[in-house]
Amino acid sequence: MAAWLLTTGVVSHAADKAGATSSPLMIQEQGSFAVGGTVVRSPGTYDPDQPGLAGQTLHGDHARVFYQVPVNARKLPLVLWHGFGQFGKTWESTPDGREGFQTLLLRQRFPVHVVDQPPWWRRTQHGGG
Repeated sequence: MAAWLLTTGVVSHAADKAGATSSPLMIQEQGSFAVGGTVVRSPGTYDPDQPGLAGQTLHGDHARVFYQVPVNARKLPLVLWHGFGQFGKTWESTPDGREGFQTLLLRQRFPVHVVDQPPWWRRTQHGGG
C-alpha cells in the first residue's frame, strides 16, 4: 500500500508539471540482464506423434530486467513488476499512447527497473534422453 501511495503521488506530481511530457529525457545509462532460471528435463526422446512428457524440458524461475538511469538520478531505484497475464510493456505507455509509469518516474529522476517474467513455465522439446 505504501508503494502504491508513493507511486501515485510521484506520478500525480509529474502529470501536474506543465510541459513534463514534452521535455527531452536524458538517460545516463540503460541496459538489460537475465536472472534465475531452472530447467527440468524429462527422460526420453520427444516424439510429436506420441504426445506426452518424454523428451521435454520445463523452463521456469527466471526473468529479464530492463533498466534506465536518468542523469542526476536519485539514490535508490524503483522496480516495476507487472501482474499476472501482463508483461513489461504494461509500464511503458498507456493504451492511448501517453507516457507510462516508466517514463513518468524517470522524469522524476528515479532509476527504473522493469521486470519482465515470461510465463512461470515453458515446455520445449529436446532430442536426446
